[in-house]
Amino acid sequence: MDKTIVDQILKAHFSAPVKCINEASDMPAFQRSAAQFRILSLLQTVCLKVSQKQKPEATENSSALKLISVIETIATAAEDTPPLEGPRRFGNLAFRTFHDKIIATAHKTLSSKYGAPPTAPEQGDPYVELTSYFLGSFGSRQRLDYGTGHELSFLAFFGGLWALGFLVDITGEDILVIFDQYFKLIRMLIVRYNLEPAGSHGVWGLDDHFHLPYILGSAQIVDITQPDTPTPRFSPKTMLRPHVIERECERNLYFSAIAFINKVKRGPFHEHSPILYDITGVATWHKIHRGMVKMYIAEVLGKFPVVQHFWFGTGLYPWIDKDSDEPLPLSEPVEDQSSALNESYLQRNNMPLPTALPGKAPSGKALPGKAPLLDATPVRAPWAR
Repeated sequence: MDKTIVDQILKAHFSAPVKCINEASDMPAFQRSAAQFRILSLLQTVCLKVSQKQKPEATENSSALKLISVIETIATAAEDTPPLEGPRRFGNLAFRTFHDKIIATAHKTLSSKYGAPPTAPEQGDPYVELTSYFLGSFGSRQRLDYGTGHELSFLAFFGGLWALGFLVDITGEDILVIFDQYFKLIRMLIVRYNLEPAGSHGVWGLDDHFHLPYILGSAQIVDITQPDTPTPRFSPKTMLRPHVIERECERNLYFSAIAFINKVKRGPFHEHSPILYDITGVATWHKIHRGMVKMYIAEVLGKFPVVQHFWFGTGLYPWIDKDSDEPLPLSEPVEDQSSALNESYLQRNNMPLPTALPGKAPSGKALPGKAPLLDATPVRAPWAR
């Protein structure tokens, strides 16, 4: 990760994350927050790492293996929680039992796996922030759904582990193995518990559940630091060829995502996934990758229904202005089930409830949060440009 951001995080004070995006009028504040800029910096770093890399079958990196072990622990919890029998139009209620299991053990699972954090005791407990993003990575217990907001939580969790030094000497191949394991887990949960798409645009959306596989997978195919160049072996139209999808889905996250769509949806591809179908007509993978990033900024980070569920601590992703380090304005909080769940989790694990405004240390001094970042102006993905 960016060294400036890492240094800021390691000097920060940590606290239980709180909800800051309560209404659409909070979006301009989020778009100038240190939190969003750190997310974009992380995404940029990850894309550069995986550029022109194929996903190997496994990794030998010990810190990556720890994270994969954590993901496998979640998979085991799902395997031990069978779906309730009987037809259901929406998500299976056993998903709530599964969530209760991981809520009860999340803090212990992470702290026992990674040990003492590299911060002083007076800085607070980084695990209280890490655990919040970790729990947010596996769909909504209340709504029985999964979407790009939960995917965003996993990206934030991954970035927090990296910044705190729990992921060491991570290569692009390691990142691909980690995210592939996570996506495979989520696909299993979607099918097992019949999870609804969270905030889906329906047939006119890019994908009912995911966006990151398309960003990372397109980066895998080309050198994203270079100008547009054709890729004859992997022209965008190959996304429509079953034998190519079958051949590449174990090595490329984009093709893996397409393979899952083909597994769970019926009918012509251009009917159930029109945007992905239209993208096959784009000239180069460079343009597809740039378009996917712009679309992520606009349709994930730029949309209130998605990021309203993203919470903010004072260490990893603070609610402070990226330029002035000052706390951003807060609207009147809206009480919802997710906040009740968060307090219940904190109390159950004998962890402190949030007492300070996000972005402020107990002393009242604003915490650092500057970060050199990608342009975060929300723009729809213009693949033709």
